[in-house]
Amino acid sequence: MSAASFPHLTCIELSKAERIKMLDGTSWHQEFTWGELETLSTYTEAYQAAVATTLVREDSREAFMGIVIEGQLDVLKRDQSGINRIIAQIRAGKTLGEMSLVDGEPRSATLQVNRAVVMLIISKFQFERMSNEVPRLALKLVLMIARQLSQRLRQTTGTLVDALQD
Repeated sequence: MSAASFPHLTCIELSKAERIKMLDGTSWHQEFTWGELETLSTYTEAYQAAVATTLVREDSREAFMGIVIEGQLDVLKRDQSGINRIIAQIRAGKTLGEMSLVDGEPRSATLQVNRAVVMLIISKFQFERMSNEVPRLALKLVLMIARQLSQRLRQTTGTLVDALQD
């Protein structure tokens, strides 16, 4: 992924050590060893976005996963009347875009910055490169993504059941 792919984002030039430090400041340090974080960092690029920036739009096809280092984003979903509703917020330390990285389908929601964001991004191209070069690490990342998606599905199911009872 390049800055040209996302003209609304500003690429931040960081050293490998700085990207490792960013990853180590998230919950990823519990999932991956220091050596794995070092390797993962080589497949990332750092970006920042200002408040009110729309990172991706529902139904768009940009395939990447982001790790929010600073800031916060709103997750917006169109309702039946076409109005965007906030359905979740993504804070520092959390990830976004995992589904697009895994399944390549269009975005399921719009992401809009509500507090200036700094994030590390793994593009689909970089993920495929990692899969070829260090398949065990790519598998470990996919398993982490699967756990996160499973947890979110469980939460959503619980919320749905509560809503159906009202």
